[in-house]
Amino acid sequence: MATLAERLDEALRERGLSDRKTAKLLREQGVTVTHAYIGQLRKGTAENPSLVILTGLARFLGKSLDWLVGVEEQPDEGPLTPEEAAQVARMEDKAMALKMRNVAKRLTGLKESASLDAVEQMLDTMLSVEERYRQRERERDEI
Repeated sequence: MATLAERLDEALRERGLSDRKTAKLLREQGVTVTHAYIGQLRKGTAENPSLVILTGLARFLGKSLDWLVGVEEQPDEGPLTPEEAAQVARMEDKAMALKMRNVAKRLTGLKESASLDAVEQMLDTMLSVEERYRQRERERDEI
C-alpha cells in the first residue's frame, strides 16, 4: 500500500509542481500551508497532517482522499483546474449549509464543467427554496 508521501510526490511530479508553487496555489484556495510543510509531507517527515490540509490537497490534485492517503489504489481522473477546484469548494460549502454532507464529499468526482455548473445551479436553487421556507416560518411565528 502506497504512503501519503509517495502519492503526494507522484501527483506533484506528474503536474510538474514544486513545493513552493503547490503551497501558493493551495493558499489561493484558502488552505493555509507553507512550502516547507508540503516538502515534509512529500518526504514523509511530517506526521499527522490536518484533515483541512489533506482534503485541500486531494481537492487540488483532483484525487480522492482515500487515494491520497493510500487506501484506494486507482487514482481519480485528472486534476481539477484552479477554477474547477474553487467551484467545487463553493459547492461543498453550499451542500454543507444544506446539511448534505454526503453530496459535499462526492463533488470532487465531477470533472466536466457543465456538470459542475449544473450541480452548483441546483444547490443555489435549493438554498433559495430553503431560505423562502425559513422566511415563511419566521413570518408565521410573528403572527
